Amino acid sequence: MLRLQEGAQHTGIEEVHRGEEGKKMILKFCKGLPLAITKVRERLCGQGPDVWQNVLTKGSILEYADDVRKILESSLKALDAENNDILKKCFLDLASFPEDRLIPAASLIDMWSHSYYLPDDSHIDNTCIVNLHRLKERTLAELVSPSKDEYTHGYYSGHFVNQHEMLRELAIHQTRLGLIEERERLIMNICGDQVPKRLKQRLCQPLKAAARLLAISTDRVFSMEWELPDLEVLVLNLQTDKKLPTNVGTNTSSSDHHERKFEFELPQFMEKSVDKLKVLIVTYYGLSPTTAKPSNFQLLSSLSNLKRIRLERISVPCIVKNLIKLESVEKISFFMCDIRQAFRDSSVKFFEAFPRLEEMNVDYCNGMVQVPTNLCHHTLLKRLSITNCHELCALPEEIDKLENLEELRLVSCTNLSVLPGSITNLKSLNLLDISDCSSMTVLPSWH
Repeated sequence: MLRLQEGAQHTGIEEVHRGEEGKKMILKFCKGLPLAITKVRERLCGQGPDVWQNVLTKGSILEYADDVRKILESSLKALDAENNDILKKCFLDLASFPEDRLIPAASLIDMWSHSYYLPDDSHIDNTCIVNLHRLKERTLAELVSPSKDEYTHGYYSGHFVNQHEMLRELAIHQTRLGLIEERERLIMNICGDQVPKRLKQRLCQPLKAAARLLAISTDRVFSMEWELPDLEVLVLNLQTDKKLPTNVGTNTSSSDHHERKFEFELPQFMEKSVDKLKVLIVTYYGLSPTTAKPSNFQLLSSLSNLKRIRLERISVPCIVKNLIKLESVEKISFFMCDIRQAFRDSSVKFFEAFPRLEEMNVDYCNGMVQVPTNLCHHTLLKRLSITNCHELCALPEEIDKLENLEELRLVSCTNLSVLPGSITNLKSLNLLDISDCSSMTVLPSWH
């Protein structure tokens, strides 16, 4: 609030109205942007409470102040003048994530890699990161990295993107131009019964749209029917402000007694109307330390063209028990997930569940005590990252069967004290990162 108050002092908005609460609401409406505060001050100077109240009924300041919108849009027009259509689309895609949240760079890489580039491009991830730098250069986004050594060896799990609230408003405004049925991307906030007015009359019939990207911020209730034959990217943002009691939506076994889980359903329309879906990102933004548990995880098996999956703060069910088989998935990422159930059954055969998997990332996850032995039979796997998993204590001796493994990251696995001697037989391995594995004192001998 300090930043907003300072903005008020510089623009003189404190002289416009005597009500302190009214001033705070207007300042919040302006998203702390001095330009917006100045323009709104000019309109409200000398006006009564009714005019002030009318301003606050607007969904966005960009709907109220056209001159503010036009000034902000000049940055996008500059991209148009450069014929930089992909960079503009990347900017608009940032609005797929909730307000006031850091956006994982890895999520954006997954989104853009299969939306704007050829799938056989071996440098897709690097190209996507270059786009983030270009957005930063144009002050359309801010990059947040954990250290000065940015993007070492193409690994971006600890890197995030921040966007000013007003720029997010601009992106949302741009995505809402035109008919819903014809928009390239749909960004919806559908929590419980709070359905946007423009969609209420469509609840009794499927909504057919040509969207390439659908981003939904929702709670556990999602009942809308969609027909999205061209959908390629689905971003599901799960949110709740409610404090959950222990064992909500879980069994009360002793091993899970203290875990709190938010139960939700994946949208049913995924089962029959999204044949072109390539990227799925599911993130739970609820109260820590809860995770979200899908009740219909087996629905993923119907996504025959899915290439990349990213799950964040999700309790992943057992893959075998849910009969999960994703024949096209090339990359799967777990971030701050509970994966105890996923890897509990020793009969899990990854090469059957994910026959084309080339990359697997496990970061800050609970339940990764040992790397499943059956994972070592997945000869197509090229990149395996298990980072910040402090329960990990062993790698299987069979790891040398990963004959195509090129990169192995075991960063900050503090309980891992030894590597199997067979790791020296990985002929394709060109990167082994064991940074901050503090318990490891001896390494195998490479000849």
